[in-house]
Amino acid sequence: MSLITYIEPINIGNVFVGIGTLIITFVVAWIMFSFFKPVIAWIKLVYNRENKYELLEEKMLDEVAKKKGIDLNAEMIKRNVLKQQRKSFRRKIEDEIYENLFPKEKIETK
Repeated sequence: MSLITYIEPINIGNVFVGIGTLIITFVVAWIMFSFFKPVIAWIKLVYNRENKYELLEEKMLDEVAKKKGIDLNAEMIKRNVLKQQRKSFRRKIEDEIYENLFPKEKIETK
């Protein structure tokens, strides 16, 4: 066994191929980024607009139903569309801790 290990000399062609590949990869990534950035912004815009319209529709529908004397949440619970929220043990403890930390101040009138 030899004490000196053989080190191959650097192939300068492989270095240039690697640098060229790196440059091409950066250019392609920049082109893809510049193309998809407006597409992503457009998708966010459409999504936010749809959420706003949905919220507005829900509020207006709820107001119309209240004028007619209909409780939509009760109807949805009755038809098993919406499940009635039950407090979990953890939620009860969190509420108790909150009430202990921040008790409601009684307003004293003179």
